[in-house]
Amino acid sequence: MLQQFCLVAPHARKYIHLRARLERVFFKNVSIGDLVYLVAVPLKSHQRRFTSPVYTSQHINMNNSLEGIFGLPCEIQLKIFAELDDDRDCIAFGLTCAYFWGLALPVLHDKWAANLGSWAGEKIVCVGDWVKAEDYPPGLFSDAEILFFDQPEIRSALGIYSLSASEPNPVTLYGFSSRVMGCKQVLGTIWKNARREILLMRCSMGLAKHSLGFNTAKKHDFNTATKHDLKNFEEHCFYPRDQPWILRNLTTKEFIRSEAVALKLEFIQGPRIKGIGFAHVILSRICWSSVSNDDIGDPTKFTRGVWAGHRFDITQLSRHIETTRGETWIDISSEVMDDMSRIWERKYGPDWRERIIESVLLRERYRARRPANDYLGPMIRNLSVASC
Repeated sequence: MLQQFCLVAPHARKYIHLRARLERVFFKNVSIGDLVYLVAVPLKSHQRRFTSPVYTSQHINMNNSLEGIFGLPCEIQLKIFAELDDDRDCIAFGLTCAYFWGLALPVLHDKWAANLGSWAGEKIVCVGDWVKAEDYPPGLFSDAEILFFDQPEIRSALGIYSLSASEPNPVTLYGFSSRVMGCKQVLGTIWKNARREILLMRCSMGLAKHSLGFNTAKKHDFNTATKHDLKNFEEHCFYPRDQPWILRNLTTKEFIRSEAVALKLEFIQGPRIKGIGFAHVILSRICWSSVSNDDIGDPTKFTRGVWAGHRFDITQLSRHIETTRGETWIDISSEVMDDMSRIWERKYGPDWRERIIESVLLRERYRARRPANDYLGPMIRNLSVASC
């Protein structure tokens, strides 16, 4: 029976089942690509400019009235948008006129950005189900927290029963991968859950049939404008690619540069890197189990990760410099990539770099040739190294 691993953020009460062997997750990129979205801090709306023919229009007729909601200060209007929990309500409200659409764009950006980077700054462990009781990474829990986990109610809810009342079985770290101890999150859906295109187009198409839409524009112009505005919610709008990103260990004040991780500079796409990326770096150092995992190579070191239980984020280098003035941070890119090289060479031999680069290029050529209605893409995607 193979050991199963799960990503847990115990203090945030969140977990992710990897649903595959650790070797397959690490070397085939199964399930870990979106790990970047969990810890990469996205831009906020005030840090960017929106490109929208509607948003920049100032000639829209608002019935020449300052009555009702139009007469409220802009700050109050934005607050109303922010209080709308359902994105569809925010979009529908914004599409009632170009003025409100201009207010809706930054609010929608921040609503979608709130789903990204939700594990940034949280203590994270990739724990195996063979971990023993009371085997926790150093510094992960305080003594008081460990005593709390040993409450009879928690053990009962997890189905952990004692052979004798005098020797209760404590909760293991893997117990945090259950609904009793946390909330399940699924890798592979973090970005897709936003459903930007479908969500916006449904609202715009529905409103275009009624007078609620931009009544000064034709239906064609209306749809053209809203389609253009979809570009405001593409990945690079949250994670710009025109500047360097770094992975930071917030616990140890160490960082790794993206250009040191990437096998080719053109593989860098903001915080995401094709082939081998930040997700590999994190996973290679946060695994924790009481039993080695033989399918990964160098099992003892891998399953006793030196970063298990540490806090991370991925941020822009410029933002890091601006917010850490006077602090001492260490660039450990060379050390980390030396460890990564040993892991990959043990798996694929001395030409491992060339093999991964070729795999990425093959995948890119396939994408360029793939028709729009190709439903085999998700299956083929798992045959080669993806971006993370």
